Order: sequence, then structure tokens, then C-alpha cells
Amino acid sequence: MIAKKRFLLLVVVTFLAFSWISCSTTKTSGTKSVVDSYVGKWKYEAPDMPDDNTGVLVISKVEDGYSCLALTDGGNEQAIDIEIVDGKLIGSWDDGMGTKVEMSGVFEGKELSGTLAIDVYEIAYSATKIE
Repeated sequence: MIAKKRFLLLVVVTFLAFSWISCSTTKTSGTKSVVDSYVGKWKYEAPDMPDDNTGVLVISKVEDGYSCLALTDGGNEQAIDIEIVDGKLIGSWDDGMGTKVEMSGVFEGKELSGTLAIDVYEIAYSATKIE
């Protein structure tokens, strides 16, 4: 009788342990894939820009959303205030000469494409996730 009770207790404990492990793994992996889809390094090209038309966008997750740093192949850095909602990126920065640059784009898998609006000009850009 005691052996039967021990066996049943072992079965219940084992079942509970496996249930707990499978639930916690699902929650973690489900959240991670959504959060990390935009985060990383994106190699960009804006062929119609006169200077600094290639480089890397580094998108990071921060407490209240995302941050972006543009590292040009010419050696310049530009912090960009961005927001990403439903696969759409919007952002802006001041070019240092009083002109606001507005950035918009759409993520499609490992591709990002959009435009930079500077005064009355719109310049197309594209980027591919590299990390």
C-alpha cells in the first residue's frame, strides 16, 4: 500500500514538473521572437544622398520603445528618435543646421525600405538586416 502511494506521488510530481517547464519555455520563446524582430544591425543604402549614402542602422530595444543610431561609412554618427508600430518605422532628427529630417519605412522580414524627407525632397533608402 505504501509503495502504491509513493508511486502515485512520484507520477503527480513528475507531471507537475513537466507542465511547469513546458509553460515557462513557451512564454519566454514566444515573447523573445516578437521583441527581437527589429533589433539588430541593418546595412542601409540611400543612393540619391550626396554624402554618407551607405552605412549601418543599429536598432536597440529600450524601456519605452526603440532607439536607433546611424553609423555612416564616412565615419559620421547620428542618433535618430524612432518609433516602430506594426512593422512601420517613423523617426526624425535635426541635421545640425536647423533642418528636420523625417524618416519613414516598412519592415518586411529582414528588409526595411522607406524614405527620408528633407524640406521638400524625398530620398529613398533600403536596408537589410545583417545581425
